[in-house]
Formats: sequence, C-alpha cells, structure tokens
Amino acid sequence: MDCVPACRTGYVCRSGRCELDGTAVWVVSAVRGSVAERKADGSTWDAVGGAPDPFVCVRLGGELRCTGPVQNTMRPVWNEDLLTATARTLMDSGLRVSFWDEDVTNHDSIYTEGLLSVSEPALRAGTLEGGCPLGRFELSFRLW
Repeated sequence: MDCVPACRTGYVCRSGRCELDGTAVWVVSAVRGSVAERKADGSTWDAVGGAPDPFVCVRLGGELRCTGPVQNTMRPVWNEDLLTATARTLMDSGLRVSFWDEDVTNHDSIYTEGLLSVSEPALRAGTLEGGCPLGRFELSFRLW
C-alpha cells in the first residue's frame, strides 16, 4: 500500500503510513530564551547590577556546541544552528543542555546541564523547550 499523498522529506511510507525516517538528518538550533530578573540568591546577574549575557550549550555524544552570548538581556534571541544528527541519534541519546550568563571571570549557571528527551512529536512540531525557575530556552529542529 502506497502513501497518498507521498510522504514529505524526512518520512518514509510504511504499511500505507508516513513514519519518521530514523536516518534523516536534522539541524538543532537554539532559538530564544528568558532569564529571571535575579539569581536564586537574590543578587543581580552582573556585579555592577546589569542584565545577564545569556548563552546556551547543547551536547550530543562527545560534541558540544554553544551559542554566542547576547549582551545585557533577559530575553535572548540566538537563532543559531548548533549541530546536526539523525532522528534516531536524537531520539536514542537526547540532548544535554546548559544555560549560562557569561561573565569576565566565571560564568553563572542559569540552568545546570540537564538531559532533554527528543521524541518524534518534538521533531514533528519542530520545537523543544526546557529550563527551570531561573531561565527557559527553546530549541528548534528542521530537516537538513
């Protein structure tokens, strides 16, 4: 039985249904984030009282990629491609994500590295969100 209409790129026809192709390559991008006004201890993000300089890092296996920091903002927008991987690798491994405030001497953690599961619905939707009370971030997925 054929799929009518034909399956879109990244999907294959199996038993008359379009299913995710595990070998299709996807691009993972960091899109945007939000940061709490103050750190957990109530202090400001920067010593002089300024807003944070947020960046996000994504790890898949041994590969670690980070966005550039966005200066002095509680609402960073990155729109940066970070890595590529097959659907199967993303779903089997998940993504380890951390979220930071860049500082001159050391970086403040907004979200300590956590494992985000990547599911077929997340790939279909094209987005995945994560975070904690101090900050949230959005990743996107698109076929390469």
